[in-house]
Amino acid sequence: MIVFLILMMLPFASLYAEEIIRIRSSIADRVHKPTQQLRVTSLNNGLLTAASVKELLAAAIDNSFSSRFTAPERLSVYEMAEEKKHALRTTQLFAIDYNGAESKHESFVLKGMGRPGKETRGLGKAHSYETLRPYIYPNSVVDAPQLIFPIACLSYEYNDKTWNFSLMPRARGRSLLSFLTEFVDSPDKEHLRELIGAAYYKTGRMMANFYKALWVPNNGLGSLPKGITHGDLHVGNVMYDHENGTIALIDNDKIVHSIEKPKDCTGDIKFLLTNYVFLIPDQLQPYWYELTISNFTEGFLSSFEESERPYWYNAIKRALLSTDHKAVIEFIFA
Repeated sequence: MIVFLILMMLPFASLYAEEIIRIRSSIADRVHKPTQQLRVTSLNNGLLTAASVKELLAAAIDNSFSSRFTAPERLSVYEMAEEKKHALRTTQLFAIDYNGAESKHESFVLKGMGRPGKETRGLGKAHSYETLRPYIYPNSVVDAPQLIFPIACLSYEYNDKTWNFSLMPRARGRSLLSFLTEFVDSPDKEHLRELIGAAYYKTGRMMANFYKALWVPNNGLGSLPKGITHGDLHVGNVMYDHENGTIALIDNDKIVHSIEKPKDCTGDIKFLLTNYVFLIPDQLQPYWYELTISNFTEGFLSSFEESERPYWYNAIKRALLSTDHKAVIEFIFA
């Protein structure tokens, strides 16, 4: 169930002065809470702090929906400074740990959003799509990606600027983007080969299983099968948990496009394997491509019968050869 919340901040006097925030919230079943006013004493030039995150969550989220956020003393909040470096275009990012009774522990992320209207509509439609339910956290399908959806969308205004957030369960592991940036910064590339190779192999295999399970029948003779795709499958949206060998996908709002009009998976594959490579120095790009493309392709093909693998090998090759790095990719597929 997705909860949509609106937090509107009134103009305030000065940094760290006591401010009044006007809160309106609505639950997914359209039961509205009365408008509230909350006094906040811990904003930093209009940005949230750990203390103000607690205050907002406690006031905004209905206790009948979740009591986790209405007990600030059970919440630990900290800014994810290192992770924020890897989350492009994200200016506010917080981790929230809930320590409940009987050692119950849950983790969440409060992440800045770009265009909330379009994004929340897409999330709502995708979340209600029955075929996806087995993949949506806390559900999971063996050897397939888990989809992480927000449990709430929040916003507040400060100096005519609106800050929008999604509140979601925290996926285990780390993003493929963090592997990419570590690869760039590390003087020893070889020690990362096994870890990055495993991450891309698992991503290839699990995404293939996901696509296959959601293909639309009778797609048409001679064309690639079509079905559900992620639509924004870049390295920042894929989380890999090395300990458990699993992956999770975040920012799932664009899935709705393939629900409305089924697509083949090569768009996802091309975007994942070639986008954000601009962050890697030119001299390292062939090494990175060889490491990621070869392992992803091997994992992807492992999901198919041996007789089907040449077909999908060529489909991936054709998709990647249509990118700007044709010469490097031709060498990898030679």
